[in-house]
Amino acid sequence: MGMFGIFKIRKPRQFNPKFRYYDEHKERLKESEERVRQALGEEPAEPSENIKKQHSVERIHTAFRESLENSRIEKKEKTRMGLLIGLVLIVLFLLIHYAF
Repeated sequence: MGMFGIFKIRKPRQFNPKFRYYDEHKERLKESEERVRQALGEEPAEPSENIKKQHSVERIHTAFRESLENSRIEKKEKTRMGLLIGLVLIVLFLLIHYAF
């Protein structure tokens, strides 16, 4: 029995934040009220704290994704530059070796 547990590959846990004092129905109601006010041309109400928190979480996710994408792009550029320099050095070596 213990041997079969060795070959199992566990999946990493997913991050799923659940706010302690969050009422989803109330938030949807407020958002729909804001949309109706905007449609009627009235001034929009102040966004609630939960909406502000959600926006900050979205900004954090966006910043993390952007930094991850930038690091991937930089890694690709460095790899490409290394290959180019290596190729140029090989061509120069062969040129010098067969020319003399």
